Amino acid sequence: MGILIVNNMLLTGFDAPVEQVMYLDKIVIAHNLLQAIARVNRVSGESKDKGFVVDYVGIGYHLKKAIDTYDEREQKEVIDALSFPEEELRELKDTHGAVMALLKKHGLANLTDHDAFFDVFYDEDLRFDFMLAFKKLTKCLNLVFPAKQALDYMPDYQALTEIKRAGGETLSR
Repeated sequence: MGILIVNNMLLTGFDAPVEQVMYLDKIVIAHNLLQAIARVNRVSGESKDKGFVVDYVGIGYHLKKAIDTYDEREQKEVIDALSFPEEELRELKDTHGAVMALLKKHGLANLTDHDAFFDVFYDEDLRFDFMLAFKKLTKCLNLVFPAKQALDYMPDYQALTEIKRAGGETLSR
């Protein structure tokens, strides 16, 4: 994971999409604030959907003021690029529920019964559905971390990882 330290002279022309975290420990305003956020928020292949901004100084007011200088269409683009932890936590909860419901629907309530999963995963459609749901759950967890609420999902996620490894991937080969 890359870490970005912001200094105004580095903002223009600086591009490092692998950077994932930016720590703000001084007030950055207007265009420079949006530039700083854009630097860490660039996508980088499948391994990086977004960046994280750790705000030690309280830039919310300055961010709103910076966004207000743009026209309505540009404001929407900027706001759409931002994410909010409550939404991501809700999506994680929903995605976790969907994976568990899929498994329960096929009689797979015990996450430690690998033999049952192995038997059920002979059905390629079910195995494919599980793999897609697991991938979505992984993405949601990656977006929520490092929030402590993500830890609540780790026991099930670890069990699902074992299931994927034991049944899903083995049969796919």
